[in-house]
Amino acid sequence: MNVIAIANRKGGVAKTTTAINFSYALGLKRYKVLLVDLDPMRGATFSLGLTSDFGIEDYLEERRAFKDCIFKGHIIDILPAGPGLTNLEERLYREIPGTFKYLAEHFKKELLNYDFTILDCGPAVSALMVNALSFCNNIIIPVRCDYMSLEALADMLQDIGEIKRSKLNPDLNLLAIVPTFYSQHLNICKYAVTELKSKFHKVITKTYIRTNSALSEAPAYSKSIFSYKGSSYGAQDYNALTTELLKRIKRGE
Repeated sequence: MNVIAIANRKGGVAKTTTAINFSYALGLKRYKVLLVDLDPMRGATFSLGLTSDFGIEDYLEERRAFKDCIFKGHIIDILPAGPGLTNLEERLYREIPGTFKYLAEHFKKELLNYDFTILDCGPAVSALMVNALSFCNNIIIPVRCDYMSLEALADMLQDIGEIKRSKLNPDLNLLAIVPTFYSQHLNICKYAVTELKSKFHKVITKTYIRTNSALSEAPAYSKSIFSYKGSSYGAQDYNALTTELLKRIKRGE
């Protein structure tokens, strides 16, 4: 079972864009994929045009069966975030025993039918993010090619270290750091990639996600980049990224 969290403390680094398009790229390669929206802001849910009044929180709090919360698609399945996810986030801190293993305890059996489960995490060190990192096999960190994102990366790596040291998930693997919003014409992008290569050469991807207007436009049409503009740079980059990450997963990196 491959459970992959897409996470970063910092917002605006293309976490949801990566979660959606990585999921769809896997689906197009004939893998069975579940995309899970764990962000109370519901970015993946809204980006794919899902506006239901229920979601993952209804399954976790046993108001609905798992199968009744899933939206089944031709390419991937989606477990959306509902309007009550914010309330669940608050309750995880206050009331629920075993808070940080809550997700793992509920999900273990439900995901056996999927080749990949992709967890889209919100931009904060929240109970939901810690649950995701306590449960997943691998983490992918998208990093925007700018100075502030480089600074924030250190905090995210510290969070991963604490998860491992606390034994919540000692086998948590940093699968990849993915440069996003890359433009070869901007010096800050070249600087950011140089810094990432010098410090994280083992995990930075060879594929950079280039700045591409189609990636920003696709959510307005409730589509992945592949169904919106399959010939765009965005589609090319996410296809290449997925091929690269699959090789890493198969090698056990």
